[in-house]
Amino acid sequence: MKPNRVCLTLIAFGLLLHSSLSANADDQILQYGSNKLLRGTIAKTTKDFIELKPRSGPVQKLPADTIRRVRFDGEKKELNLARSSEQSGLLDKALERYNAVVGSLKPVAKKDTEFLIARTKCRMAIADPAKVEDALKSMKAALAKNANGFRYYECLTWLGRVNVAKGDYATAKTRFDALGQSSMKSHQMTSKVAIGQLLLAQDKPGEAQTSFEQVAAMQATSTTEIASRYEAVLGKAKCQQLQKDYTAALRSLDEIINNTDPKEASELHARSHVQRGDCFRDQQDAKSAVMAYLHVDVIEDYSRAKGVHAEALFKLSQLWATAGRPERGSEAAARLKKLYPNNTWTKKLN
Repeated sequence: MKPNRVCLTLIAFGLLLHSSLSANADDQILQYGSNKLLRGTIAKTTKDFIELKPRSGPVQKLPADTIRRVRFDGEKKELNLARSSEQSGLLDKALERYNAVVGSLKPVAKKDTEFLIARTKCRMAIADPAKVEDALKSMKAALAKNANGFRYYECLTWLGRVNVAKGDYATAKTRFDALGQSSMKSHQMTSKVAIGQLLLAQDKPGEAQTSFEQVAAMQATSTTEIASRYEAVLGKAKCQQLQKDYTAALRSLDEIINNTDPKEASELHARSHVQRGDCFRDQQDAKSAVMAYLHVDVIEDYSRAKGVHAEALFKLSQLWATAGRPERGSEAAARLKKLYPNNTWTKKLN
């Protein structure tokens, strides 16, 4: 009887293992605002949606702007580690891991990983001007390969952002205008926000505020639309600050901080606290400004917002002396140099 029981146990284990492996063999999609992993076979992609065919039931048509993450059937586990590194802000490690696996992937996964490599390079280029040209080259190649794919509008967005960082405002405007031609409301909102940020980069806060207010006044229902709306509120706050309407700016920033999740929107929170610090600094309230910048540095986990952390450290290095603690300013400068040696904020140190 014992051998039979052993055999039955092995058979049961084999069936369980087969079932587990089969469950992991599908393409997998995670949408914004959901913890439910959708499984099946990606049957078709366009600029606007992905069609996912589950093992049973009808085809699911998933809007492209809801796609948070895609994993492909049979992809290497190292690829998911690379995605996690990028999400955590470990961009050098992410790029290393992406490059290590991209050559061995199946065509569909390879094309998407090439986009992820380009996106990582864009993130790096926004913080380091020396990397701008390589990032633009990679993302232009990704755009060409995704001309009819669900990454198309994301490619346009990143190209525009890097062109703003480069100072090529005309090209950036072209990219953002193309983004606004999408049929999806969240992309239309993102386009207006991006144009507002472009106007800010050109020192036109009045015009920029109009663009931001148009988005902030729009009804937002989906997770991505809500994210775009709060980006607009943040932009509006910057315009209000630049026009010395500090009370209104702080009210806008508090709206963001009080109504969004610091874990889900860590970079948005970090930028909001830095802008609060800027408002207090501009009003000669050094102590309140220091506390706002410290919120980014030590109170919250903003590991996914390293560029904003670098900005906070720079501003602390400049402001601690005014607050009566010059030695803390030296410490902040030393940390900035150590953590972010190539960042644009590091290069601004005296």
